[in-house]
Amino acid sequence: MTDTPLERCVSIGDVRRLAKRRVPLPFFDLIDGGSGNEVTLRKNEAAFEQIELFPHYARDVSQITTKTKVLGAELDFPFILAPTGAQGMVHPDAEIAPAKAASEAGIMYSLSTFAMTSIEQLADVCSGSKMFQLYALTDEYTTTEMIERAKAANYDALCITVDSPVNAGLERVDRWGLNAAVGIPPLGTIFEILRKPVWLWTQRGVFQNRLPDVAKRIADRGGEIGPDFFDRIIRKDLTWDHVSEIAKRWDGPLAIKGILRPDDAQRAIDAGASCIIVCNHGGTNLDGTPASISVLEDIVATVDKHTEVIQCGGIRRGNSIAKAIGLGATATMAGRPFLYGLAAAGQAGVARTIDILRKEFEIAMKLCGATRISQLPSNVGNIHIEDEKDRQSRHVEKTASNVLKADF
Repeated sequence: MTDTPLERCVSIGDVRRLAKRRVPLPFFDLIDGGSGNEVTLRKNEAAFEQIELFPHYARDVSQITTKTKVLGAELDFPFILAPTGAQGMVHPDAEIAPAKAASEAGIMYSLSTFAMTSIEQLADVCSGSKMFQLYALTDEYTTTEMIERAKAANYDALCITVDSPVNAGLERVDRWGLNAAVGIPPLGTIFEILRKPVWLWTQRGVFQNRLPDVAKRIADRGGEIGPDFFDRIIRKDLTWDHVSEIAKRWDGPLAIKGILRPDDAQRAIDAGASCIIVCNHGGTNLDGTPASISVLEDIVATVDKHTEVIQCGGIRRGNSIAKAIGLGATATMAGRPFLYGLAAAGQAGVARTIDILRKEFEIAMKLCGATRISQLPSNVGNIHIEDEKDRQSRHVEKTASNVLKADF
């Protein structure tokens, strides 16, 4: 018998609704919104609906294993908590709560450059596998220092995000006037926040921490923290040569995040990547890009057998994980599901979201007749086309897409 609102959550959608009730709308929009018209945000999730599962029946599925290995780490099931910045904006335990939940669940946690918990603090509480996500900064000293600190703190892998030379912004958040670098929001936003007094009380003092690995260190070196802080500190001249230099300095398992094209996947491998993260930044970056799951197969077909591929974006169900694995992904990654859990109930909320996705994934495997994840490719079909009109429309879209993919 379920007693609490969290225990009554049986899907990620339920957890999302609970988070929306617990957190002031301006901060909920911070984790829920996308850039532009939110076309890519919607496509990320909807694209999974067009992929079909073809089950094998009359197979012994009394015993299954969901274990896999990615970036040198053993995972109990093929799911990773994606790097997302400033998690303390929705819960005072910030990155600590998800890291602990991930460790207990036997999966990997990824710490963002823009976290509100330092590299060392996270390492102290994360007993499981962990990855540090790096933005190449204009302050090369800070960039190099973070790499060395992550190495000294025994992070399993490094992830370089290459798809964000500028901050695209979230219109929902911009309308509220929220800016982590500035501080005090408009009066209307303050009134909206005051409608959640319990949340506000638990958050007291949280925003004093800000971004320990970036803001304080850059400020200490003479950099001013202002409204354009994020755009100023992320380098816009990043090239594959720079990525190669970082790869040599790290000298360990390396993921490149933000890849949507096979040619960029190959360039990432040439620069030293051991893993490609197929991702459009969760629809918070360039609006109008394809759903990450829709380009996964092409990228998997391009990389060699020694290169791992992680699919990131749009996962709200365990059977979506099964579909991604079936299309060739080594593992999957998502941010919003666990952020909803964090906003709803801290570590317990994150644990709940992981448990929901794990159970749904196990059910999908069993119903597909798969006892291990390597069997899932035989269960996933092509994108469903209902009639000739849809077929012709897709042909036109593919032709236009090929024109846009021309190298330039």
